[in-house]
Amino acid sequence: MLLEVGEISFVVDKLLAGLVAGRDFAVPSGGPGSYLLFATLTELFSPFLESYWSVVLFLRVGVSALALELGRRILPFAWPVLPLACLLVAPGPLSSSFFVAGTLSLALAFVHYLRAPGWRRAMALGLVVLGVGFFCLDLGVFGVFGTAAVCLSSKRRRPHLSFGLLPPLAALALALSSSGVEAEALAAMAGRVWVEGVGVAAGSSAHPGGRHLVFLGLPLVVYVVLLVRWRRPTREPAAPLLLAGLGILVLRPLGGAMDFAGFLDAAPLLYFAVALVLSGPREGSDDLPAGGRSPKATGLAVALAALLPIALATHTGAAHRGLLHTGSWTIPHERTVLLETRIGSAWLTPAEHAELEPLLVWLERDAPPGPLWVPTDQPLYYALSGRPDVTGHASLDSYADSEADQDRVLSRLQRARPPVAVVRPPVPSGADGGPSPGEGRLEAAAPRVHAYLVEHYEEVRRFGSNRVFLRRSSTPAQPSNR
Repeated sequence: MLLEVGEISFVVDKLLAGLVAGRDFAVPSGGPGSYLLFATLTELFSPFLESYWSVVLFLRVGVSALALELGRRILPFAWPVLPLACLLVAPGPLSSSFFVAGTLSLALAFVHYLRAPGWRRAMALGLVVLGVGFFCLDLGVFGVFGTAAVCLSSKRRRPHLSFGLLPPLAALALALSSSGVEAEALAAMAGRVWVEGVGVAAGSSAHPGGRHLVFLGLPLVVYVVLLVRWRRPTREPAAPLLLAGLGILVLRPLGGAMDFAGFLDAAPLLYFAVALVLSGPREGSDDLPAGGRSPKATGLAVALAALLPIALATHTGAAHRGLLHTGSWTIPHERTVLLETRIGSAWLTPAEHAELEPLLVWLERDAPPGPLWVPTDQPLYYALSGRPDVTGHASLDSYADSEADQDRVLSRLQRARPPVAVVRPPVPSGADGGPSPGEGRLEAAAPRVHAYLVEHYEEVRRFGSNRVFLRRSSTPAQPSNR
């Protein structure tokens, strides 16, 4: 979680220092709401990690409540249990809790409006879109487009369009007029939302093809089946089209191949789609001569439904045991060592503790005083070490492939001259002592920044996969593979 939690702590520290988002530092594409919330909580109730996990717990309880309410409105009988069970056994990355809660909130708001369209419910829908977009900008974009599509698709609902769009668009206009952020910074932030949030990319190189396409292909098949049976009577007539439309959007189908963590982020609406397909026609419909479903067909549908949470639980427990993003209830597996840090306590595996604890001790006791530079994707190191950042960029992704951002990073590095740099690759370096994958990615995505690292810094220590560099003007210690 060095990136996900680290990005929030990075922005929180900048906000508490009085810096301006977009001008003094680049903002990740998540949304201002989460950063402002955690900045407030950190100031009132430190340490940061305890506040963070308390909010995550609150959100996960909220996700369960939203799932039950949405299921009660669109699914018959006991079928709301299916999506809830799936969410409990495989909640997905805990750092995506805002996204999951926002997805279900949008779906529930659309269902509420479509059940009895009117200007008041359209205004309520717009307020939900505003609230969700405040925490997840990409979901706010989906909500605006969804509101326009729902209102314009019916002559009866067209007069409600202005009421539905008024809250989010008014809030956007107010933010743009009062934020004081430069146009160039706003354009960069919008571009990150478009690429990272909406998912319009040339493809995913992190998880190419093969079995990863299953996580995108299977949901699309389910939504197509749901649309095919759209004309059959359901508890909520608009539910199939709503679930398919919003469900495909949160899948980000243009973003390329998807891994299991990305699948779980977008899966909540898929669970409802599966339940709606398996629940069959409602009692008294004309699809069956006697009305309703036969006991044999109902039993088969229930058996198929039970396979989904069982498959999720089995896959999670077998292939993802202990993994932070996808391990669900297995996350505590082997995390038996407590690490006390400046921002709270954390339970780590012995290997994680052996890598991180000596690094933090060395940075506190032996490293030259001054700022820290982490050029890759571990911004949590700034908060853990108590050393500030000077670049204004939380991760390599925020300045990769951008000449202007690299110029800004280099200018700030030359001015502040941080004495210590830490480079941590995604996997440990090879035994041959060659460039690590992390440094190789830095060289490929930001070659001039990598050249600056090589020219001005010298590696002096290794703590597991962490490579520690001192600025060459400092007196370096003897290299060590500790």
